[in-house]
Amino acid sequence: GYESAEVRIDMGTGKEELQSTVQTDRFGRFRCEIPVARLVCTASASGALATASQEIAPDESRIPHIILTLPRSRSFSGMVIDSASRPIPGAGIVLSATKTYPGITVVSSEIRSAHLVYSASSDSSGRFQFPSIWPGDYQLTAEAAGYLRHVESGLPADTTNHIVRLQTQTVLTVRVIDQDGQPVFLAAVALQRIDGKGIYVKNAETPQSGVWIFSELTAGEYAVEASHPDYLQNDQSRKTITLENDRHECLLVLEHRG
Repeated sequence: GYESAEVRIDMGTGKEELQSTVQTDRFGRFRCEIPVARLVCTASASGALATASQEIAPDESRIPHIILTLPRSRSFSGMVIDSASRPIPGAGIVLSATKTYPGITVVSSEIRSAHLVYSASSDSSGRFQFPSIWPGDYQLTAEAAGYLRHVESGLPADTTNHIVRLQTQTVLTVRVIDQDGQPVFLAAVALQRIDGKGIYVKNAETPQSGVWIFSELTAGEYAVEASHPDYLQNDQSRKTITLENDRHECLLVLEHRG
């Protein structure tokens, strides 16, 4: 129990009609005398995430027994690394509550309806910490420039030294030109993964530069193809490429009709 928690007894009208204030003992217990009237008992303590309240309707024939649950704060820590186990500084980490424990339901309606979301960034050594969060289960989302977005669910509060491994973002730049080397405007570019390790089909149209960039890809084997109603396809209009965790370029050529 919370030692030295403050317990306030009032009329529950929102006005300053305080009847009594007591502190809990080392076992978290308290005792006070109250009049025979409908009252509200509210407890707060250092280290608790919120107050807890309970309405009391005393009966002259018995002494009311009140249990107030104050949720203790939890913590969550970890480290963000890349595929080579090197730390990633400046990664954005977001914890979103997916489940809270039953004891939390005693807190005010404002806390119950709140969407519990916490954010932090990894430091120069890739480490991050949430020093005070609600008990419960969380979804973790991690993002960093040049890396794929990472999402994990079902992580409990009080998790320590959790390793978040980010995959390097694979980027493919496709340039579509005609046989004279001029960019093709509004060429349709289709990208499809063909190695059986996932389904990925992406379609795009080139701007006036004839260049389209596919980002947030994963390493693997892909087929890429360009087409345009005013141009003919040839053996340089389709290619099969193997992408690693890096930046890649692909040149596709279309021929003028006639």
